[in-house]
Amino acid sequence: MPHNVVATSQDSIQDAATTSVPSQAPVAANPSQATVAAVTLQATIDATSVQASTATSIQTTCIQATWPAETDIVVNPITNRVTLTTQHPLLRTVIQEAIENLRVSLLFDDAFPNAIVTPLAIRECLMSAADNPKALMVKMRLTSDERYLTTMIRLVSLSFQLGCD
Repeated sequence: MPHNVVATSQDSIQDAATTSVPSQAPVAANPSQATVAAVTLQATIDATSVQASTATSIQTTCIQATWPAETDIVVNPITNRVTLTTQHPLLRTVIQEAIENLRVSLLFDDAFPNAIVTPLAIRECLMSAADNPKALMVKMRLTSDERYLTTMIRLVSLSFQLGCD
């Protein structure tokens, strides 16, 4: 009769991998039965290891990215508004350059963009403004965090409409 091993944590899996069939286990009268018992034990240990490694990889992929503080958008706690002057200097530089890129785009590409094209143009302006090696983390966050990108597009759009530098 095979010895089944059940593991519930990483430590248990290592214990299970070193556990062998107890010496009191009945010896099979037939060599093929002994082979089946050994194969069953190895399959049980292998299946447990696969389950644990799958659980570990699932836990790893569920961890959210932690971004540096200089990429965070600062909201004024009193007015509950986002202003350009309260942003980290790196982020403020990216936003100001995106506003300048938007001005150039309006002058040379399309002076009167429609409502569908405007956010796309601002997105392109933000991406080109973040092409600076110092702003690598800002660009990575823009490409991976849709909510962050949407907030930045609104901030550039409002700053441009109000004429704030």
